Amino acid sequence: MNVKKVISIFSSIVIITLLLTQSYDITHANASKGKFTTKIATQNTNFIKNGTFNDGITNWDNLYPEKAQIINENNNNFLRIATGSGFGHVTTQKIVDLEPYTAYTLSFDSKEQDFGLDGIGAFVALNNNIGEIVSGVPPHSPNLENQSISLKTTDIGELTVFIFVNPEIGDGQADFDNFTLLKTN
Repeated sequence: MNVKKVISIFSSIVIITLLLTQSYDITHANASKGKFTTKIATQNTNFIKNGTFNDGITNWDNLYPEKAQIINENNNNFLRIATGSGFGHVTTQKIVDLEPYTAYTLSFDSKEQDFGLDGIGAFVALNNNIGEIVSGVPPHSPNLENQSISLKTTDIGELTVFIFVNPEIGDGQADFDNFTLLKTN
């Protein structure tokens, strides 16, 4: 039996097994270049890397690191962004290799604290590669509260998370934690 036939049979067995169990999705296959590669993820795979900030700011891009801090309270790490952070989005994470034309839900915990009369402008946004965007605003609360927003990928299969605190509005800070991005059923 030649190698190509063995690979073809093995690939077929893997695909059939996955289809029968229905607890896995094949999220990428590239057979056109003579290779067959797969990324297999369960329905509950969190596509956000370091969404609990246990590894500091690792896997997140930050424009103004002096205004974004990892805080530890009661053995829980979270991201705190203060006003005066500069202009534009502050912290981002781009998620690639998602399944095209598929809905994903971003869940996160957040809260906002104002130190003056003017409230601060803070939000979390999810954006796809053609400019569609959905956002959630942190509540004025002493405790982190959970929110969810959903968006569909395009043919590119990418989404970007933006965490923003407007530097020109008010004086305060916003806290963020427990980011998850799951495929919507």
